[in-house]
Amino acid sequence: MKRKASTEFVLKRAGWKRIFAVYPALLAACLCFLGGGLGVSAAPRSRAENTVYSDNQGINSWWVYPLSVRYKGKSDKTYTSYVDSDGSCGLISYDNTNGNQRKVKIAREKADDHNAGAVEVLRDGRLIYITSGHNSRSYLKLYVSKEPESIRDWEEPVMLKTPAKCTYIQLVKNDKGYFLFTRLRYSWKQLSNGQSRRFTWAVSYSRDGLRWSDFRNVIDGGTVQYYVKAMPCTDSDDIRLVMSSYPRNSNTDLRVAFYNPNRKTVTDQQNKNLYRLKSKGWGLSFKKADVAVKKEKGSRNRLLDVGFTERKRTVIAYASGSDASDADYRVTEVKGKKKQTATLTNSGSAFYRPSWYFGGMAFSSKKANVLYLSRKVGRYWQIEQWKKKKTGWKRAKVVMKSRNRVLIRPFTTKNGPGYVSFSYGVYNDRKFNDFDTWIFRKRLPESAEGETWVFYPVVSGTAAVQQS
Repeated sequence: MKRKASTEFVLKRAGWKRIFAVYPALLAACLCFLGGGLGVSAAPRSRAENTVYSDNQGINSWWVYPLSVRYKGKSDKTYTSYVDSDGSCGLISYDNTNGNQRKVKIAREKADDHNAGAVEVLRDGRLIYITSGHNSRSYLKLYVSKEPESIRDWEEPVMLKTPAKCTYIQLVKNDKGYFLFTRLRYSWKQLSNGQSRRFTWAVSYSRDGLRWSDFRNVIDGGTVQYYVKAMPCTDSDDIRLVMSSYPRNSNTDLRVAFYNPNRKTVTDQQNKNLYRLKSKGWGLSFKKADVAVKKEKGSRNRLLDVGFTERKRTVIAYASGSDASDADYRVTEVKGKKKQTATLTNSGSAFYRPSWYFGGMAFSSKKANVLYLSRKVGRYWQIEQWKKKKTGWKRAKVVMKSRNRVLIRPFTTKNGPGYVSFSYGVYNDRKFNDFDTWIFRKRLPESAEGETWVFYPVVSGTAAVQQS
């Protein structure tokens, strides 16, 4: 049965350029009219010619990977995941050659920023899109596109059963196949030791991305609400696992281990076996993983991103602070027994306070010496680009700033170095399922001058942002 995506929108970049060039006054007037008529607060005025107007509603989560993938086949396209404020999940495609843009709704979850899916490309160019829900069910939904390099039509979803309720998807693709990590939450009904709950991270394997093995636990968080960021290594089949607890728990040391898919073992930084995966095992206790960053007295860590690097070098971006009002943004590099930590800047207050959701940090998809961060400076939110040079980390550019809306959660595109995306809009700092945000995307060449605006036009509302 052929399944059509429920919505699709296409615009030409050239058409927008003509509008900006010929009718700037008319656009400004329309923006003011819409802002007043729809009750939208006036957005900051731009100081640059390439102001972006977009009505693309959406947001996503740090704990989903990849959120965005660039694929060069018959065409050159980027595919980016989103979930909007009514729970619709799907993909935005951007043709990097001619500027065509499309958006489709693929699945419906609850309105929750945790629910954006992971996207990847199969060997034949077809797309897979996987959603998990947020501790609401014991299966993942796997969608496969009907045609290569197209988000228009999708097969009926395949349900991938999990041993317990699941949250988050991290999908690592290498020459061996596809490795799918998700977090599991076991209830007291599934436990026999009197525990009220238990958290693990589990992995499933597929050679072709279509047929998947049963999930087996890799990391055991015990009763601690635990987070893992899985990242491939540039020079090895091993998958790096950087982990930490929920920041309001006490176990916020940042730890590192590796999953070896050939031996089906978890190893330490020296490649020593720590745990062999079993069909009914709980995984390696997080307490046995190497500590990369120890929390400071009176402070706790919030893991934000992990660099794509060779196995022997682990680079971690995180926030360290005592509460949600402010924190230090830091980068720690671990190479053997050597550790080097740099404090870049302060984060400002969290945009969601209960979980210490600071604005966020994201490494370039290619270089761990370039990153993008979101921070609140006084009344302004801003996106910044930072680069590591011989003298240390330095801010290279303030990419955007906004006084009336948040600019948060930067993320980069796999296979697309220089592309940074982030969310702009309104986010309730007490409710993670109450947001009204748009996804913006910008290209910032990381080793050359010049920059390009690209934007995703979709559903409803109008917004403008300020470039610095």
